[in-house]
Amino acid sequence: MKNTAALILALITLFSSGAAACSDADAAKTAGNEFSVSEKADKSENKKPQKEETNNMIKTVKAEYPADPPYPTEEDLFDEDGHYNSGKRNSMYDEWEKAYSVREEAAASVGTKPFGFYKSMSDELLSDNKQNRVISPVSAYMALSMLAETTGGSSREQILDLLGSDDIADLRDTANGLWRSSYRDDGTITTLIADSLWLDDDFAYKKDAVDTLAKSYYASTFSGDMASPEMTNALRNWINEQTGGFLEDQVNQTGFSAETVMALCSTLYFRGKWNFSKDLTAERVFHGANGDETVDFMNDTGYDLTYYYSDDYGAVELPFENGTSMWFILPDEDKTVDEVLDSGEYLDMTAASGWKNTKQLRINYSVPKFDISSDIQLRDQLIDLGVKDVFSDSTADFTPMTDEKGLFVGEVKQAARVSIDEEGCTAAAFTLEVLCGAALPPEQEEIDFVLDRPFVFVISSDAGQPLFIGTIYDLKGE
Repeated sequence: MKNTAALILALITLFSSGAAACSDADAAKTAGNEFSVSEKADKSENKKPQKEETNNMIKTVKAEYPADPPYPTEEDLFDEDGHYNSGKRNSMYDEWEKAYSVREEAAASVGTKPFGFYKSMSDELLSDNKQNRVISPVSAYMALSMLAETTGGSSREQILDLLGSDDIADLRDTANGLWRSSYRDDGTITTLIADSLWLDDDFAYKKDAVDTLAKSYYASTFSGDMASPEMTNALRNWINEQTGGFLEDQVNQTGFSAETVMALCSTLYFRGKWNFSKDLTAERVFHGANGDETVDFMNDTGYDLTYYYSDDYGAVELPFENGTSMWFILPDEDKTVDEVLDSGEYLDMTAASGWKNTKQLRINYSVPKFDISSDIQLRDQLIDLGVKDVFSDSTADFTPMTDEKGLFVGEVKQAARVSIDEEGCTAAAFTLEVLCGAALPPEQEEIDFVLDRPFVFVISSDAGQPLFIGTIYDLKGE
């Protein structure tokens, strides 16, 4: 059972001066350069020396997450004798309601503050791409927020400018609110954000910075020998544990090199259920960017559904059971996916209620099944967006985290995957930072909304935050 699934992984890796900006898995061949990490690093006089003995001990301090009461199911409403127990039901529902209220309060504190960054990121990573791709703006926001906590001076200011915060306190409050408003594991909807900090044994860090990451970002801390296979295995195991193994292929290509002194990792795992009848699934032609392909389409009819529209697209929001939703945004036939992305209106539409261009209709919708993944290096894109200093050992400032010199961010990558079928959606992502339609609604009251050409999708949290944004151009091989 796949359900609708989505996963994102963000990884930021910090190297010491002169280190090679690649992981163990990339050591043999890195795009445009063929060299091993050790050969590249040997060319630097400042190379961190190899340890003579591998330290197999990894110290771990795991974060404690807030409790999330389960949503009452039918089984919960009856006692052991099979009699309906209204008191038990009311008690469980009251606890769930309290947790929901906490998420709503956190969402109100966040509002639309991160949306400038979300748009910049989607423009940079999705526009002019012409291929299937999925990103997680929320995961990237969390990873970069943690990076900002470890930096100072212009290194921090550049990140704050990109994320739209006036100062680190404002960013910290927003990131914490984003975490608390999104995190959900109540048995119906799963939205798990997990953060972690990875430290080399010989790295002299400042405790206050580590404590802030633990308190405000619920970040677990791992320390050990970064050069050891045990440390890389611990990273992979931690990511797989947080994401249900949904990104296993990408995770197996992730690891630390001997020059890594610190890494920040943020994962986001989503799982939601809906009910498309398999009996209604039928083959249909998808007119992709690279040709037509016959694929399975899920079909259903929504009575009195809201149809959203703009000058460039039409859109439908399909809810999952008990909250959150997935938006399908279809460009008008004379428009392109890039034109929809460039306008940015689709994010305003998915962010909150009150979108004016709507009409209640009976909608016969037809949605292709798909399973897509992306693995994106973000260094160049972040530089284009103004985050430059952290990537050079001559300008990077990590004084809030350490007094060590000659450090820089060597790698920032994000891996993501989204899969949908009749039962729902599963999605996941990680971000790793390594330090070293129709323009107007139809006149009739019933329409066919068929996603048979390139389109955009957004998976939104209860608070309207875009957990995942993706583009579908082709379905060959899906």
